[in-house]
Amino acid sequence: MSSEYSEFSENSDFPEYPPTASFSHAKIKTPPRVFLYTFLCFCAYFHYIYTALTMKTCLLYIILILAAVLTTGCRDRDGHTLYQGQQLRAGDVVLRCGSGMTSRAVRMADGGGCYSHVGIAVDSSGVMMIVHAVPDEHDGAGDVDRVKMDAPEVFFSSMRTSNGRIMRHADSIVARSAAEAALRIYRKGVLFDHDYDAEDTTRMYCSELVERAYKEAAGLSITDSARHDVNLPVFTFRSVILPSDFTSSRHLSTICAF
Repeated sequence: MSSEYSEFSENSDFPEYPPTASFSHAKIKTPPRVFLYTFLCFCAYFHYIYTALTMKTCLLYIILILAAVLTTGCRDRDGHTLYQGQQLRAGDVVLRCGSGMTSRAVRMADGGGCYSHVGIAVDSSGVMMIVHAVPDEHDGAGDVDRVKMDAPEVFFSSMRTSNGRIMRHADSIVARSAAEAALRIYRKGVLFDHDYDAEDTTRMYCSELVERAYKEAAGLSITDSARHDVNLPVFTFRSVILPSDFTSSRHLSTICAF
């Protein structure tokens, strides 16, 4: 276990964040992003002009960006959730497919995979919750992109996902240990890793968090150390862990998909 986590104890101080609201009262506001999407369209176009990016690929990126503009603010906001009480156990790996631009970029990088985000189920004082690292899902003014904890109903909210999956490790002891490791990371207030650098454990992205939790719990790479180089317009990431690495993992079995 890395030294940055080995010194943690249950009595340690950790940042206090606004508590997760009950799903029936949660209001998730999507800020206007048209200017951002327009800027990214220009980035894709100029990337085409000055690099070897083909016109076909450039147009694909621009279409995805424009689709994100059209769906922004048009998603279901009536408080529905895809989670209908499916049984969760500590250490379960949960995946969802979002409809935002980041989700589209992840699925594109993942070869058109079915999911764009992953988290891990934990037992928080007898209540099953989901710990996950995510950007742009703040719990209030002043909140930041970080590792956070949400109720399953919120994680699988129809405002955030179109489908989901629950996967489970066969060894319940290993799974519970991984869940406890994820809780320690959450309580430490680890920020989101916008560089998607799996070697930097001071910040984490979603797949890295789940991989790290199982690594700390049992020295196990639940993705069998799968890594990918991702090339997108303007950005290039090396040795990235993708959601499909979990769905194809020999260590996990699917409990349900919805």
